[in-house]
Amino acid sequence: MISTIRFFRVPFRTGQQIHLQSLKSIQKRNKFLINIHSCSGQPWTSRQFGLNAILQGPKTKKPYQLEKINEEDIEELFVRGSGPGGQKINKTSIVSQLKHLPTGITVRCQETRSREQNRKIARKRLAEKVDEFRHGENSLLSLRAQKVIQKKRNRQKKSRRKYGRQTEGQQSDQSLRECTDEEQ
Repeated sequence: MISTIRFFRVPFRTGQQIHLQSLKSIQKRNKFLINIHSCSGQPWTSRQFGLNAILQGPKTKKPYQLEKINEEDIEELFVRGSGPGGQKINKTSIVSQLKHLPTGITVRCQETRSREQNRKIARKRLAEKVDEFRHGENSLLSLRAQKVIQKKRNRQKKSRRKYGRQTEGQQSDQSLRECTDEEQ
């Protein structure tokens, strides 16, 4: 499976050598060099030709898939809503409440005023909760949380590198200046 394909054209004239070293460096940077061919369809001895190289990056990981929940394992109820939304919310049963019978996990959804949309959202949340219950730290929700934490750490690290940390000497100089400013 090709994840990234990049096309580039390298013009050459007759008598010039193809620098394999440069092709190797391109290959090293882009992981795989799949195909090199004459772009004009003319033989390699023609007066002027170009090379088309197709580069392929490494295969990407398959996205994490939530397990399908069996419909027989779900108990579904529609109950009346509460909260803001006026008379419509209080009169109609649009809140979707799902219970996963094997695990006992219950999910309740009142995101929208539509029963069908609430059903879909509740099923998605239930699948995430069941996944978290079964897989723990390797579940989709915890992997997302770990990714967010890692991004935050990287941002902080980059900020520290860019702006630097104040050394103790600089901090003491600043506190000394503040003291002398207060005295004057």
